[in-house]
Amino acid sequence: MKFRPVHQIILVVAGVLLLQLVPAMANNTPAPLIDWTQQAQHKLVELKAKLNLAPGQNEAWNTWSSGVSEDVYQRFERMKAWQEMHKAPTQRVFEGTTPERMARRIEHLRARVAFMQENLARLEAAQVRTETFYDQLDTNQKTIFDLYARQIRARFSRHRHHCGQVEPSLNE
Repeated sequence: MKFRPVHQIILVVAGVLLLQLVPAMANNTPAPLIDWTQQAQHKLVELKAKLNLAPGQNEAWNTWSSGVSEDVYQRFERMKAWQEMHKAPTQRVFEGTTPERMARRIEHLRARVAFMQENLARLEAAQVRTETFYDQLDTNQKTIFDLYARQIRARFSRHRHHCGQVEPSLNE
């Protein structure tokens, strides 16, 4: 197979990028935990400026944005705890008797169900706060809010691998 010059350039660039990853992979160090609280505060300041709120909308903004900040803080703390928990050595899944392995799996699933129920309750509360704030916005502001929220959601979704859990967004 004959490579065209463009393909050769792509291969060289890919090779250089991969070589830069080798030292990081050799160190086997986990990725640093992103401070979502700082990121969220920055994005809230940006969003407020873009919305250009009227004085009568500030109370609704304060209620909504403080709820977002609290949710993000709680989720950040959970992510830190999750990372700490996964740094500790764990018993391998296939070790132990069959009933012991089944018990560990049941415990794991119950923990996941509890985690999902907490997320559901938090999202339901966030939806109520968001709808209350959203109802205070004019048509142009709603468009800005929707576009900004989608952008933030997409940005944070790219960072899920840092903790293995769903990351915060302005809509959650």
